[in-house]
Amino acid sequence: MNAGLAVRSKPAYIIVENSGMVGEKDVAKFGTQNAAWAWLNRTYSDVERDHESPHCLFPDVCLEQDGSRTYDI
Repeated sequence: MNAGLAVRSKPAYIIVENSGMVGEKDVAKFGTQNAAWAWLNRTYSDVERDHESPHCLFPDVCLEQDGSRTYDI
């Protein structure tokens, strides 16, 4: 029994479009940061990742654990 002990959830690395903006959308979930970044780089073109492009989808990887999210990973 874990009476009184906090149980940490397993970390999830989530690909998010429109990261940090209204309309954020979760796109994919991975168990490791490396897998998440590899998928993002394979899936999104340079134009879709370029914040100066009008076609940018603002994809990013966030860490979700214990009910909270951060992009500072």
